[in-house]
Amino acid sequence: MNIQFEVNGTPAEFRWNNITGAADLRVGDETLKLQNPLSLTSQFSSSRERTWQHNIDGHEIEIVKLRPAILPGFRESQFTVKVDGKVVVEVKGT
Repeated sequence: MNIQFEVNGTPAEFRWNNITGAADLRVGDETLKLQNPLSLTSQFSSSRERTWQHNIDGHEIEIVKLRPAILPGFRESQFTVKVDGKVVVEVKGT
């Protein structure tokens, strides 16, 4: 899943790999690892909701992934991206 958005006019991208569990956030030239694929919590979690938060240049970025309750591995997850508390992107995908 690749989600593109802007943070105060700077291009940003959230990338999440549904196979490995890796999650990255790229804002401008800076790339941050949000979730390590080698961590067991990347692969196994009983929670339906996962939230990543990061502050870049004074702007709070929050990404929420909500997986479906029934057959989560076979259905799309809901992703919501907020910048400074405002929703900038909402998408479904894998």
